[in-house]
Amino acid sequence: MGVIGRAFLILFALCCAFSVGALTLGFAALAEPAFGRMIALAARSLIDYAFNALAYDDPRAGFELLMRMWTVLAIVLAGPPTLIGLIGEIARIRSFIWYSGATGVLTAALPWAARTGYSADPLSGNWGEGRVTLALFLCGAMAGLAYWLVAGRSAGGEPRPDAPAVAPGAGTPSAP
Repeated sequence: MGVIGRAFLILFALCCAFSVGALTLGFAALAEPAFGRMIALAARSLIDYAFNALAYDDPRAGFELLMRMWTVLAIVLAGPPTLIGLIGEIARIRSFIWYSGATGVLTAALPWAARTGYSADPLSGNWGEGRVTLALFLCGAMAGLAYWLVAGRSAGGEPRPDAPAVAPGAGTPSAP
């Protein structure tokens, strides 16, 4: 497969990962009450913001609202699979544990990283935050698994021609 074909495969895999991540995020919001309340509160705040902006005839407010929603979704859904996918392609990592686990950990760490600027003790939290972190981990893990299924199993393309070939039975002791 050529470079252009591989690039299209990676883009398709990322689109699949984003879709699976979004679906998992929706299922997690339905399954986990704390996570569902958090998403409902955010959506209600954004809708309230939009209606207040429209009441004051501010046409830029709708655009700003869309950009804020896009930014949050891009950071949560697209950022981790893209970063982990690029690292995996460059390093030629083909393990599903890498794609699924690292994407899950990175997605789950996003709220904790964002919290460091607002809290004196960023690691303090309650049980509800732990469940939200678990839901985000599962969302990222499913997105990483989707990426691995489409493109991660063949990461880095074909084996390098300069890599030494291992003959069958090489390195094993032979019987006398």
